[in-house]
Formats: sequence, C-alpha cells, structure tokens
Amino acid sequence: PETTEGFAFVAGLLCRLEALKGKQYGASWMKRGEFGIKANLDRKWDRIEEIFDQMYDGKTEITGETLVATAADMVVYLLKFITLKAEENLGVLERIAEEATGLQSEEERIAAGKYFSIAQQAGREANSQ
Repeated sequence: PETTEGFAFVAGLLCRLEALKGKQYGASWMKRGEFGIKANLDRKWDRIEEIFDQMYDGKTEITGETLVATAADMVVYLLKFITLKAEENLGVLERIAEEATGLQSEEERIAAGKYFSIAQQAGREANSQ
C-alpha cells in the first residue's frame, strides 16, 4: 500500500532529480516550450512501451534505462509542463491549491504538508550542490 512517507520520499527524490539534471542540461527543455516537453514525453513513452515489449517477450535482461527510471523522467517532464503552464497563468496553480486545501481530515492536511516540505528540502539540497 502507498504510504504518506513513501510518497513524500519519492516526490522529494523527483525534485532532487530535476534540480540535478537541470544543472546538467540547463533549461534546454524550455527552448521549445510545450513542444519540447511533448517531444520528451513522447520519447519517454516510447521507451516505456519498448521496455514492456521486452518484458512481454519474456526477456529477463532489459537493455537500457529501467522502467522506473524512465517513468521518473516522464513524471519530471509532466511537472515541468505543470510549472510552465502555472508560470503562464497563475490560475492553474490556484485551481490545484483549491483542490489541495479541500482535504477533509487533519491527517490529509498533515500528509500534504509533509509532501511539500520534503520536496522543498530536496530541491534546496540539490540546488546547494
């Protein structure tokens, strides 16, 4: 089962991954805006399909990037897309924030706060290196 701590840990890792790769590649993905993000998403999806094809063909040794690493890269590109749209129109984030603040229980609000603080910390650590 999914756990709050597990989700927060993965979210923090993805923030760190983005920050470290961002230092390596710069903002090259932004040169083409949405088109650049879509091209990268398409490329990652093609890789995921390739991995599944190898798995369904019964291959025990998958060549190249792993399924989880490819999916993580894809999530980072999706987050970049959300960020790009939010920077173009703050209403995008306001709608997400409204939904997030509609959390019913105190436990849900605490969990959301944990995700945010862990992700923030991971981003700060990655940017300081």
